[in-house]
Amino acid sequence: MQVHDLNFDRARETASDAFVRLAESLELAEAQLIEVGTNLAKEGKFAEVARLAPWRSRFLHLRTLADRLNEQFFSTFDDESDLDDANIAESRGRQDLRTRTRGPNKSMTVTLWDGRVVREASAAQSFAIVLGELGWEKVEALGIELSGIPLVSRERHHLYDVKKMVYQYVDGWYVMTNSSTDRKVQLLQDISEALGRTINVFTELD
Repeated sequence: MQVHDLNFDRARETASDAFVRLAESLELAEAQLIEVGTNLAKEGKFAEVARLAPWRSRFLHLRTLADRLNEQFFSTFDDESDLDDANIAESRGRQDLRTRTRGPNKSMTVTLWDGRVVREASAAQSFAIVLGELGWEKVEALGIELSGIPLVSRERHHLYDVKKMVYQYVDGWYVMTNSSTDRKVQLLQDISEALGRTINVFTELD
């Protein structure tokens, strides 16, 4: 096999999916732990709440390890100094722009409250467009973060490069899109409900 036969973009996309799912699993488990602790506190069972503290530390340790592995993995693919191949160099240049999205497993169609339909080339693009329709400032005010990065922001967060995250740049706003399609659907549903808007989101396999 020649070096130019290696599909670096496909490897990056596959790995990105895996790291996203790992991060979401850790977030879900930690959220459940917090919920348990909150319920115990309401019942006055503070001794049991205290016993949960080591678990919080373990989740923090796991997230740190996952972030390091993520960074090391993509650094390996980005370290092409020993590969003298114009095509790979060009591919790396495109990748470093960090504006492309992962090839999603599902496409997304959103019907807005006024009947308009949003269906872009990728779920990430549809996701970003709908957030804009909901109102950038209103969405930002909700304070939602993914992997420590604001869901929407006018400033490019430094973690986009540190964690090798992908995003969309729409209307002067950076949109964190490094999440699964199912997670995007849930976010749109939660955000639209919080903002008093009714939308219908549909997904289908590409």
